[in-house]
Amino acid sequence: MFQANCWDIMLLITEGLCRIADDRGIILPQATIEAVFDYLKKDTEITGIKERTTSVEAGTGIKASTPPLLSALLSAFVSVKSDAKLSAGTRAVTKEKLEKRTSEWLDYTKLMANVIFAECEGNQPVIIFEGLDKIPIPENIFKILQFAALAQMPFSVIYTFPMSQCYSPQFSSIRDSYACHILPMIRVSNIDRSENSGGLAVIREIVEKRAELALFDGEVGNDVLEHLIRKTGGSLRHLFECIISAAERADWRGAAKIQREDADSALSDLRGELTRIIAYPDYKSLVSIYSNTNEREQIADSDLLLRMMQTSVVIEYQNGERWHDLHPLIADFLIRQGEIVE
Repeated sequence: MFQANCWDIMLLITEGLCRIADDRGIILPQATIEAVFDYLKKDTEITGIKERTTSVEAGTGIKASTPPLLSALLSAFVSVKSDAKLSAGTRAVTKEKLEKRTSEWLDYTKLMANVIFAECEGNQPVIIFEGLDKIPIPENIFKILQFAALAQMPFSVIYTFPMSQCYSPQFSSIRDSYACHILPMIRVSNIDRSENSGGLAVIREIVEKRAELALFDGEVGNDVLEHLIRKTGGSLRHLFECIISAAERADWRGAAKIQREDADSALSDLRGELTRIIAYPDYKSLVSIYSNTNEREQIADSDLLLRMMQTSVVIEYQNGERWHDLHPLIADFLIRQGEIVE
């Protein structure tokens, strides 16, 4: 992900369609598979591949029942991706192939998508990229999405990235090419700071999809998971970062559960990251956001809002109308500093 580019995304879209077809038992046209294979293994002989009778290479995620030609193509994807991690030369060759033949690539993906569409009773394939938020330089997200071919898919490709990047000036460069949907943070409290029990329950349910709730200490009056949810302000990204950090600490201690001390350690680390972003001249405006309901609805300093939201120091919510509030850990910091008097 450190060097991800649009050519990587094109490659993964092609692989995604092949895997969807394989999962559904759909036979893709041999000519199309051979053409895609040519992208990846120019000098490989396709027609001589014999049907496999044993299980395929371990770790590739390819089933033994996969047709031999498709199996060979999926194995090629695995090989190219593995080589690309280790060799800049492999990435350069792949880039050159795709760059010269982008229009052909679009034709192949459209053909594969149409076959899947026809075989799945009119249901389109959907490919989701959740990893774009892991690209270390956020601006590179938009460099990838500005590539016109990625906006011309005849089926749904969903790209997710942190909402804070929607406040980047570069976000406007992709709005006309994609259907953009901004999903605000889940409210754990309301604009008047009363508890939003529904939001807390939803986030707890999301966590339960990823982790056993029994791993969190849940003594009466000391629900560790709820503590983490409240202190991360509805930011799932921050919540899962803290859960992972707290779990690693608990494991290091040899504990059977994530306890309050583990959660507080993780939250302290996150607080340190957030507070390094703000400077003393910001304090007055941040205190005003915390203390004044009108400021939470309409922040006067738009430059500050943009900068603080890009870094998640200020979080956006929605309850009919958009509104904003300090990240709970920033509020805690300003209370400790005596800037906010409770």
